[in-house]
Amino acid sequence: MTGPLKLAREEQMLDQTRLTVLLLARKLHMRSKSSGGIRGAAQLLEHELEKPGLREYTQVIIQEADRLRTLMEKLLTPQHVPISVHSIFHEVWKGAQRGAGRVIERLRISATTTPVCLN
Repeated sequence: MTGPLKLAREEQMLDQTRLTVLLLARKLHMRSKSSGGIRGAAQLLEHELEKPGLREYTQVIIQEADRLRTLMEKLLTPQHVPISVHSIFHEVWKGAQRGAGRVIERLRISATTTPVCLN
């Protein structure tokens, strides 16, 4: 595959990935809201129950709804992964070489640069 066609294909794949992530995040958000509704209903039911043994069931529902909500929050929170700035510059340099069709002199980058977190 040639350069422009490959680039267009990669951009299309990136757009599809972004859309998939957005749709998944919306689904997870809706599930999180549903678990809040279930928790609230269990709390209301618990106040109406007279037998302590039955209240244990509502406590299980509340605990599981909380566990589900915590899981959804973890999945919806962006993950910050440390990455070396050197690797970013190296990829840009390789892309510039491919685009130019010739060898481009290597950049001189300080080895003391620390990794940064990106999202």
